[in-house]
Amino acid sequence: MNSMGDFSKESNILKRYARRGQCFSTSREIMQLDSTYIRFDHPDIERNGHVFTDGCGLISQSLAKIVSEKFGLPRNTSAFQIRIGGAKGVLMVKPDSEMTVCEIEDFEIVLRTVGVKLRKSQVKFPSTDLSFNVVRGATFSQGFLNR
Repeated sequence: MNSMGDFSKESNILKRYARRGQCFSTSREIMQLDSTYIRFDHPDIERNGHVFTDGCGLISQSLAKIVSEKFGLPRNTSAFQIRIGGAKGVLMVKPDSEMTVCEIEDFEIVLRTVGVKLRKSQVKFPSTDLSFNVVRGATFSQGFLNR
């Protein structure tokens, strides 16, 4: 694995180079995340062969406030387009109480709050890079009916 990630499992050459290009997309690094603060295995919601959560993960409310502040967005921003190592997609804000995971460490049950839950549909290739990069945040836009 090189510093960008492991692209060896991608057999399609065009997709392999598209994955490499993902590492160079325009984004702003917000912070380095600790591996215990990210979950890469949050399940997708799938029904009848359709994935309803494709590319959409979760971010804790407290981390979202930090990201909003560092990115210059309103504190109540509800979603972010992100890149974390080999993962990309959108993170929507969930209350901190819903971002708790149960783990077993040394035969004891431990409850841990995580900041980011990524779905398997978001992880495009394995990478050891845990820098949290934001492409943009959700902003208000006005909609029109039958213009």
